[in-house]
Amino acid sequence: MKASVRVVGIALGIVLGLQMGCGKPESLWEKAEKGDANAQLELGLMYYEGEGVPKDSAEAVTWYRKAADQGLGEAQNNLGGMYANGEGVPKDYVEAYKWFTVAAQGGFATAEENQRNLALKMSGTQIVEALRLSREFRLKKTTP
Repeated sequence: MKASVRVVGIALGIVLGLQMGCGKPESLWEKAEKGDANAQLELGLMYYEGEGVPKDSAEAVTWYRKAADQGLGEAQNNLGGMYANGEGVPKDYVEAYKWFTVAAQGGFATAEENQRNLALKMSGTQIVEALRLSREFRLKKTTP
């Protein structure tokens, strides 16, 4: 069973790469490159679905990771799904469980279900390692 990855309809303005900000259009790409986590997530979704860009799972992973590293729960969950399914990255249940754990602890409810489903395919040792990695990630984010 594939881990849930939110599929969204991309609004025409996003497909065209336009977002309104400060009275002038700013492209989604520009926002993402400047570090806007929501724009990075949207680019990840676009690449995952092939909406307005060629379908490219590896590129989706790149953008999901940028948003996930900034704490965006949906991106963390989606990145976990990519690792769980081996899409754009080698299949890695430990890394997937880590990202599902981080997303779930951040309040992204879908990640909890993904985490439970994935645990059924993992050994206790793998789960312990994933939990250790999720703790390290959280500590890195809270330590200046």
